Amino acid sequence: ILYNRTAYLWEKGHNACEQNASYTHWALAHGGYDADFLSEEDVEKGDLAHYRVLYLDGPQIRRKTAQAIAAWVRQGGILFASAGAASRDEFDRPLEVLEEVYGAKSQGFEVHGNPSRPMYELRALKPFDTLIPTEQTDVPTVSLPQLCFGERLEVRPGANVILKDRDGQPAGVVNPFGQGMAIRVAALPGL
Repeated sequence: ILYNRTAYLWEKGHNACEQNASYTHWALAHGGYDADFLSEEDVEKGDLAHYRVLYLDGPQIRRKTAQAIAAWVRQGGILFASAGAASRDEFDRPLEVLEEVYGAKSQGFEVHGNPSRPMYELRALKPFDTLIPTEQTDVPTVSLPQLCFGERLEVRPGANVILKDRDGQPAGVVNPFGQGMAIRVAALPGL
């Protein structure tokens, strides 16, 4: 899980990214996986090569970190990115580095709420949309409520849409990239 200090610096009291990363860690631990947190500096110096999957949260990220992540996915890594992930650089300017990796571009990113304290504000948050799977399968499907962050995804050719919002717009994609793949969702699944 990326410990994304750059996004945390830009939060301005809004801790949705940190909370999502924490709950992702708890969910993985509950499933029997011992997930590590890697800093942007760790990723830039190549430590990501020791891992198979990276969970990425937060709109802002250092440009060098995004480039290292793209190279890692190309070499076989699996990237799972949440709403707005790495769509802005360390100066809060638009960042396109991971759009090709995701197979999608963030559109209309908005902040809708703050989970703040988990026992108070998070419990009172109401979903502003619900993402649903695009295909029926024999496996039970699960809807994904959108809390705090919302966006739509402009899908690139080759990416497979796996989630849509209530208006039928793309809200989740799986994209092969090099020897790896990226999964990008327009929600904060940990929350």
